[in-house]
Amino acid sequence: MNFAEELKMVRENKLEEYAIEFAEEINPKLLESAAEGFTGFEMKLEDREDAHMLKNSEFRKHLELLLEGCEVRIDEKEFTNLLFKNKYYRSYLVISWK
Repeated sequence: MNFAEELKMVRENKLEEYAIEFAEEINPKLLESAAEGFTGFEMKLEDREDAHMLKNSEFRKHLELLLEGCEVRIDEKEFTNLLFKNKYYRSYLVISWK
């Protein structure tokens, strides 16, 4: 195994481990949202140090497996600055169930 392959394997293992940790942390919030009548949960990714992990498709696949029956996706919403009229985007991690 060359060094690049070793790096990829370490990264994949970290994504899987982080998905497990994240699922344990988010479970109570999802239960609370469901108890309030919601069918999903949205989390801003702005200013999060782990945003690069949460946006990763492999991480989201692992998280979907751990949160059986839930859909995990990234939504980007477009906003317009009222003063300067420039557009900007914000990313959200969305976990939904029906």
